[in-house]
Amino acid sequence: MRARREAKEAAASVAAVEKQSEKQYLDAVLREYKPRKGGTAKWKKGSKVLVPHTDQYYGAVVVQGQKREDGQWYLLHYEGWSSKYDEWVREDEVVRYDRTLLEESAAKAGNAPGDLSGRRRKADVAPAEPQLAVEIPQQLRLHIPPLLKKVVLDDNEQINMKGMLLPLPRNAHGRPTVNDILKVSEAAREMVAGVRQYFDRCLRHFLLYSHEVQQAEEALGAGPAGAATASTAAADQRAGAGGAAQPPRRAPSDLYGAEHLVRLFVKLPELVPVAYMTPPDVVRLEQALHDLMARMTEVKRQAKYFSLPEEYRRNPHFNHLMALHYQSLLGAGPPGAGGGGTEAGTPAPATDAAPTRGATPAAGETGEAAAAAAAAGSRGGAVSGASSEAADMDQG
Repeated sequence: MRARREAKEAAASVAAVEKQSEKQYLDAVLREYKPRKGGTAKWKKGSKVLVPHTDQYYGAVVVQGQKREDGQWYLLHYEGWSSKYDEWVREDEVVRYDRTLLEESAAKAGNAPGDLSGRRRKADVAPAEPQLAVEIPQQLRLHIPPLLKKVVLDDNEQINMKGMLLPLPRNAHGRPTVNDILKVSEAAREMVAGVRQYFDRCLRHFLLYSHEVQQAEEALGAGPAGAATASTAAADQRAGAGGAAQPPRRAPSDLYGAEHLVRLFVKLPELVPVAYMTPPDVVRLEQALHDLMARMTEVKRQAKYFSLPEEYRRNPHFNHLMALHYQSLLGAGPPGAGGGGTEAGTPAPATDAAPTRGATPAAGETGEAAAAAAAAGSRGGAVSGASSEAADMDQG
């Protein structure tokens, strides 16, 4: 009798444990998948999710949700990253948390063992202190934040697939220009001047899609690529002295905004001649650029800097045949933010014309600013090669 009673008690105990385990499992499922009654959100505050980006999947935690006209959005905090990288993501771009998938994605991205966030990826991040750089790298080591990679992909889809354009100048349509963004940055004056020179001189050759060329010609005129100086403005005024005064040409940095500045960040590692810089200068430049990109991805600034899809306007010069050819090169249709294997498209150059040769840095330029002027003026022979390389990256 005693043995039978003990067996019954053991069976009851096992049943209770199984029931408790089943209840815990169901509670976990309910926490992860909230019932969608009446249009409620799929993920609730505190849920762990994965966000696919161009290099790997990133683990994130839902901070809050928001119902918008175009669907449900979530404010996500990426695990292992500072809160300044928090961003709003649409519900269809978030997937269920799967640690195995996250580990496989991190390994393919080249992360260090145990690094699932990508923060310690040696190929992307510059040394923390200038004195730690013992040799000059082959090119700048810039880690483009996931938000800015998504900006490049979304902008590419709007322009090359949907036939849309951003209206110019950007400050006339409620968005800051490149000059406005650089003015409020906390970076060194030399670095800001160098970035501005690079943008003005490289826009026509490296930062425009073919569908944007006509708009650029109308907005900038047929003059040489580069910043509009006081001398060129005075010359324009004198040219119109016989009749009505002609307005001075404006520099690209006075017309274009954050979307085109992000394209410059993608191309900078190929353009900056680090071989002519000292290792501490290279590291300082990398740190300043990372700080500038981090400021652009802050929640308040990203809402101010970057345009929404409805702000794009129809491109009257859109070539549908070229769009079909571009789509066939990509394979399965327009690129999106989802999918971990798609590389961020590098803007195809608009023309193979070489920049003005022999450009001399202005007096007082040092460090990064001098490198910017020298590189933009002396890389004319490499424009053709950079064009084919950019096209290959677009196809990838």
